[in-house]
Amino acid sequence: MVILNKTMYYDIHETLSYNAPLTIIGGGRGRGKTFSAKKVILNTKPGNQTMWITRTKEKAIETAKGFLKDIVSVYPKYDERYELTWVTMKEDTLTEGKKKTKYVYPIIVDRATQEPKVHFSSINVQNKGIPFPDIRRLIFDEFLIKPGTSERYGTDEITSFLDLFQTIARLRKDFQCIMIANEIDDYNPYFAFWGIE
Repeated sequence: MVILNKTMYYDIHETLSYNAPLTIIGGGRGRGKTFSAKKVILNTKPGNQTMWITRTKEKAIETAKGFLKDIVSVYPKYDERYELTWVTMKEDTLTEGKKKTKYVYPIIVDRATQEPKVHFSSINVQNKGIPFPDIRRLIFDEFLIKPGTSERYGTDEITSFLDLFQTIARLRKDFQCIMIANEIDDYNPYFAFWGIE
């Protein structure tokens, strides 16, 4: 990706300056909405982490694997600074007879400090009861689905999204959720739920 004219690309900084707990960003394809969000979250101060969500676990893994590619093409030093790694969690059980459940999910870490910067997950996070004190941003990229494709909104997806939002936000004032999409469909469950016309 070669940036020829910076003014033609979206810059998320002004939008974030309003400190809204939930922001919806829509615009034309290829305008830099996702790229700008990546740049901001990778340059946040230590201790501020982001959860990047998708509809499915498979899409979260696919997104994680390609997450740094476009940004490294513009900022090559990011390739030395960040890396994709995998976290394994085991869920303890109170009963000896039950098997422990194992979760594996991708994260981007700062190579120097090994601090997680970006966690990747689907809307249906398995451990919703656990607080996420270091997560300062929740980003749902491509939250709108293009009509006519085989992809569909999940059953009760809005409730799942709002459950996840509440689990992470926990009434904190330093939390922001950013939903990013191309302007492809004004008739969708999210806009219907919030009464956006």
